[in-house]
Amino acid sequence: MQHMGIGFRVFLALAGLVASTHAMAGLPSVKVCANANFHPPCTTLRQPYRDLSELGIANAISSFSIESGTWLMCTRRDFHGVCRVFDENERDLSGSQFQDSIVSLRPMNEGGWDGGGGQREEGAAVLFEDAGFRGHRIAVTDHEPDLSRNGFNDRVSSVQFNGGRWQLCSDAGFRGRCITVDGNVSNFADLGLNDQISSLRRLGGGNDGNAWGNASNDGDDGGDADVAVLYEDANFSGRQITVTEGVRDLGRWGFNDRVSSVRLQGGRWQACTDADFSGRCVVLSGNVKNMEPLGVNDQISSIRRMHDGGHQGWGGGGGGWAGGDGNYGEKPHDAAVLYADADYRGRQIRIVGEAADLSRLGFNDQVSSMRMSRGRWEVCSDANFRGRCQVVTGNVVNFDRQGMNDSISSVRQLE
Repeated sequence: MQHMGIGFRVFLALAGLVASTHAMAGLPSVKVCANANFHPPCTTLRQPYRDLSELGIANAISSFSIESGTWLMCTRRDFHGVCRVFDENERDLSGSQFQDSIVSLRPMNEGGWDGGGGQREEGAAVLFEDAGFRGHRIAVTDHEPDLSRNGFNDRVSSVQFNGGRWQLCSDAGFRGRCITVDGNVSNFADLGLNDQISSLRRLGGGNDGNAWGNASNDGDDGGDADVAVLYEDANFSGRQITVTEGVRDLGRWGFNDRVSSVRLQGGRWQACTDADFSGRCVVLSGNVKNMEPLGVNDQISSIRRMHDGGHQGWGGGGGGWAGGDGNYGEKPHDAAVLYADADYRGRQIRIVGEAADLSRLGFNDQVSSMRMSRGRWEVCSDANFRGRCQVVTGNVVNFDRQGMNDSISSVRQLE
């Protein structure tokens, strides 16, 4: 056939468009929100994130809507810590281990892990409540010394492994009756361990019995670097919680105004007397046996790992949400932090790209100072970049000098 009719060419073009749309629709997508019931600010993610602090939203997710795919969410960077596979929406994470605790997430392929680009990664297990890989499930990366921490103690009936050799034990801390397996187990009843598993770990280096050692009682369970263990009493004693990246409100964890000592496992940390990293703040670069000499004993309400070498306002957890339901790019490099008080103090939010209406973020007419990573930014007195507008090219210690203190309703980065 020498010539193709115009109508047929249009049909092929439309068919290609539909196919492309269907392909996009099949991509994994999850909408994460800072508040319960999917209330904004929210953003949509479509790729793995090993550390959500690069978006400024680590430890800041309270609900999420899974638009497509199945997602693994974890409480530590690089898909470590407590992990769980989600395939349904979560309207309110309050009361769960994942409230304000999600630090990394990624989509999963059917029957395996998607590390980006279709690559399957070793060092992960999916535990199922029922035999035959059915029922409620959770994910474990590398090790879990006590399954009761994620509500799955003595509930495992089958398990799928993605590489490696694993040790599963009937008691916490890798104790009790233990078995070593290197493949999937469809029914633990065949091994006499149905609904009896309390801990598991991936073995490495041929050292089957001591790949991780016994679980310690100081809050370090053989996990990742850069965590903080907060203790209720001085000298690292009393009730304790472990924090990864940051917590903007310790009241949600039942630990507000209770911190008397802190053990750090890497990194520099900022601890503040008020929620949202405001009030009086101190920077910690090592273990603190007693917070009393620092004048903040039983006063800490928020804490976060610092990413900028010590400057306030650029750590993870304290904002980072784009205006409304905006999307993030691959990895945003330009951002601005807005502060409620002059001199970069008080409540703060982090803006990537733009925020067309600060009232949607609960920050309308409240900006008194501003820090920026780079670039030129426009601030306006009305929403949608209207009213009186001003271009700023550097940090602003006090907007009162520009006559715009507590008068900013929208902000955006200029090309």
